[in-house]
Amino acid sequence: MNYLSDLPFGKSKKMNAQSETLLREINKKYELKTMPNRYLLVTGDITQSEGVEHYKIALDALTPFKQKIFFVPGNHDYGDIGFVYSEKRAKYFDDVFADQLDKEQKYFKKKPFIKVANSRPCLIAESLCE
Repeated sequence: MNYLSDLPFGKSKKMNAQSETLLREINKKYELKTMPNRYLLVTGDITQSEGVEHYKIALDALTPFKQKIFFVPGNHDYGDIGFVYSEKRAKYFDDVFADQLDKEQKYFKKKPFIKVANSRPCLIAESLCE
């Protein structure tokens, strides 16, 4: 399992380029697509600032991992300045980003800091999902 956090797409062009380079190097070094038991785990702060275009940049960078990625939103993915919940951003996370990576678990109705951790059972047993 390869683990990443705080990519933060949308913060700046320089940060976008650095995150994209990091992802390319991980993909090249660990050959996730060809290895049956290797995955990428991204634990939040995939984006930094509000805007659907930032989720599209993140999606483009993470699409090579489509079948080999698990992720959860971080505080910046859900809200302005990192701690204020934004319904619009939560919907962007699901509709613009997660759906395109074939993740059916919706995060929109889950409030950050409280219920995001409860998403994990849904990956294990669908019957445990809300």
